[in-house]
Amino acid sequence: MEIQHQPSVLHVAVGVIRNGSGEVLVARRHERLHQGGLWEFPGGKVEPGETVEDALRRELREELSIGVESARPLIKIAHDYGDKRVL
Repeated sequence: MEIQHQPSVLHVAVGVIRNGSGEVLVARRHERLHQGGLWEFPGGKVEPGETVEDALRRELREELSIGVESARPLIKIAHDYGDKRVL
């Protein structure tokens, strides 16, 4: 009998950050990282016991030293990498 492995699920929170001119902040992943060279919105992993909004606020503070003035859910996307599933 063949054993089926279920990919682990990783919850992430990302932000669409716009300035007053309507420009959106995106960053290119370092070539040596997973998915290197691709563009992404800022954000990161949701820690155990943390809400998505709290995770987004923490990640933006840690990565960009910015605070969130307002936030609302925009879209929810799942992506399967084979070894893990990102929500």
